[in-house]
Amino acid sequence: MAFWSGVEVTAQCISFARNIARPQLEPFTHDGNFNATYMEEGESAELYKTFFEGEEYRLVVSAVESLPELHIQVLDEHRHVVFDNKNYENAQVWDFTAETTGTMIVFVRVPDRGMETITGGCVALLFGVKSSGGSRRR
Repeated sequence: MAFWSGVEVTAQCISFARNIARPQLEPFTHDGNFNATYMEEGESAELYKTFFEGEEYRLVVSAVESLPELHIQVLDEHRHVVFDNKNYENAQVWDFTAETTGTMIVFVRVPDRGMETITGGCVALLFGVKSSGGSRRR
């Protein structure tokens, strides 16, 4: 289910993204986009993002403490898995260098704990880029 773009995001989730997720980007420079929304257990979302060859990036996915640990995958344009946080102790932060210029898909799923009461809360997905003296401006 793709709903990161085109959905009205509450001010509470934007505030969560600014105050909780953005500091985790350091020492990378935030790209200026606050991708944040309300999600419940069992829901998933996809975000499409263009990366530029040779640039160093940091992906931060953060959720309110009441949610279970998120499952995060980064897929290439052919939907091949490039990163799966299950292989890295459920890491919520990933640093990488783009090998080619292109669009990748960030898939986020809130696992369902199978309890009677479903928990929900804010989930933020932010990107940072490492500043380098010779890098082009976008």
